[in-house]
Amino acid sequence: MKSLRPREWSKQEAQRLTALARQKTCAGDIARELDRHVTSVRKKARELGLLLPKRADVSQLRGR
Repeated sequence: MKSLRPREWSKQEAQRLTALARQKTCAGDIARELDRHVTSVRKKARELGLLLPKRADVSQLRGR
């Protein structure tokens, strides 16, 4: 049976999350890149004081 406890965030993962958040990457895309659940990404971003754009906001930022 798979563990329900989320794995710990490594320093490198937290740094990558910070870099992607500064590039205005949405939580879903960050989660895919880091192989993490979207909720986990949002929670860690909140802990680090980072703001993540919503999917709709990303399209507007990129001029689509």
